[in-house]
Amino acid sequence: MGQYALWIVLTMTFALSIFGNMTRRNLYQAELEAIQTYNSNQAKNISQAVILAIANKLNDEEEVTSVNDYTDWEGMGGSYKYSVTEVGDTITVESWGKVNGLEYKQELKLMSMMTSPIWNPDLPYAVFSGTNVNLDGSARVIGHMGTNATGAGDVNLEWSTKIDSSLLIGPGGDPSTTVIQPSGTSVGLGIGNLPSPGEYELPEFIEYPAKSSVKLPVTTVWPFTNITLNPADYDGSYIPSVTVQSGYTLNINTGTEDRVMHVGSFNLTQGTVNITGSGKLTLIVEDDLLVQGSSRMNSSGSQENLFTYYGGEDRLNFAGATNFNGSVYAETANITIGGSGGIQGHVITGGDEVLVSGAAVANTRILYAPNAHVNVTGSGSIRGAIVAERFSASGAARVEFSSALSSTLPELTLEDGGGFSGYAILSWY
Repeated sequence: MGQYALWIVLTMTFALSIFGNMTRRNLYQAELEAIQTYNSNQAKNISQAVILAIANKLNDEEEVTSVNDYTDWEGMGGSYKYSVTEVGDTITVESWGKVNGLEYKQELKLMSMMTSPIWNPDLPYAVFSGTNVNLDGSARVIGHMGTNATGAGDVNLEWSTKIDSSLLIGPGGDPSTTVIQPSGTSVGLGIGNLPSPGEYELPEFIEYPAKSSVKLPVTTVWPFTNITLNPADYDGSYIPSVTVQSGYTLNINTGTEDRVMHVGSFNLTQGTVNITGSGKLTLIVEDDLLVQGSSRMNSSGSQENLFTYYGGEDRLNFAGATNFNGSVYAETANITIGGSGGIQGHVITGGDEVLVSGAAVANTRILYAPNAHVNVTGSGSIRGAIVAERFSASGAARVEFSSALSSTLPELTLEDGGGFSGYAILSWY
């Protein structure tokens, strides 16, 4: 019995020894993996911090030269090096972070942006939002998305929403806290940081021409159901009001030159306006612009042949089954694109709200509203690029960046002139 007890004790001692060794090995392996994960992440943090610092220096017009040998960074517990290569207007920045033998490399390509007095915003994103972003329902953004947001929860991507390409948040923002991204949300090319904040300013609004020549109001009424205005009837003059109603037609002939029509109010309540001739029409509306019902504005012409300035305060509403084929610059007015109506052209506004709802479709190169909350709901669809102060989309809303929509921007000017405005991102990986 004593020998049997001794054998049991020896066996248990041996088993415990083996178990202890296995436990120690497992703990050692876990600690080793944790250390390697930390070193790898820290090397990435160093690389990213360096590349952002270089981008900020370049945007501040500071001279930056390559550091070809690893330099210790005591505060980060590692070292770094980087190279800066300039070819023409393009700068390639490569940065390496290194911690305990583990390296991480990033590459950023930037293009110098020398602006002229001509308004020509950089539009690499399907959506750019100055502050908050909120996607709900099955909303989808086809293209890159950028935002200056850096605060906790500023970007909220609900379950089943999707951004097909990349999402770049503001410089220094932490994707893990700035972006709320539940399981089921997809950001196709991952989340990163802008090298510098995106800056978008409004172009200068037009100065109203003098009212030295005032014409009579124009109204389509029976028997004047099909009216044609030739250049002598409007160009260089002021018309207090134009009203197209009852399914009647107004033809505006530009002849062979670009023309300007200056009106107090333009009311297209149920009718058709055709732009004829080879010249472009600039329509200046000081007070009221109304487009209702199933009205048609330049529906059979080119969108580049019509540019409208709207200085009124009332909301600009493209509702119902309206069709507006041209571009609009609303100085301060809010805009609604709703129902099955649509607009084919650039939309610019200094207002604080743009609503795209219902089954509305906007085919634009740009919906430019840097002071506004742009809200796309229902099955609303926008093809082009959006610039907003705040952006939200819900339901089956869809925004698609499309290079096919390549119509040129109108030749508008900037209030503060031109000069160096930093660098635009060409690629970052």
